[in-house]
Amino acid sequence: MALRRFGAVNHFARLLLLLALLALPGCMTLKKLWPFKPHPRAERVHPEPERVGVIVLVNEEQRFVLIDTTTGVIPTAGTALKVLRNEADVAVLHAGAVQRRPFVIADFVTGQPARGDVVFR
Repeated sequence: MALRRFGAVNHFARLLLLLALLALPGCMTLKKLWPFKPHPRAERVHPEPERVGVIVLVNEEQRFVLIDTTTGVIPTAGTALKVLRNEADVAVLHAGAVQRRPFVIADFVTGQPARGDVVFR
């Protein structure tokens, strides 16, 4: 009886091996017919710069500017601000905690801002 059982298991193992060998080429051709396409990665979208205001006063000694925000958004304290003159980057500012609507104080980080320059966030 033991020999018969061993023969049945051996026959079953051969059948599984045969099915596996027949399935492998099928899987390979299936990839050719329906190739795996990964999901496209979302590109980082840079938000449009928001206009904050215009520089109305520059204090070169203490390295700060006064920004009139009547026509723009008020930045929160610590926000990095970009200063443009004739569509060219002129300076980078750091918005301060001192704010009295419509004015905001910002410290120089780099560059030389001037009166009339436009400030963006």
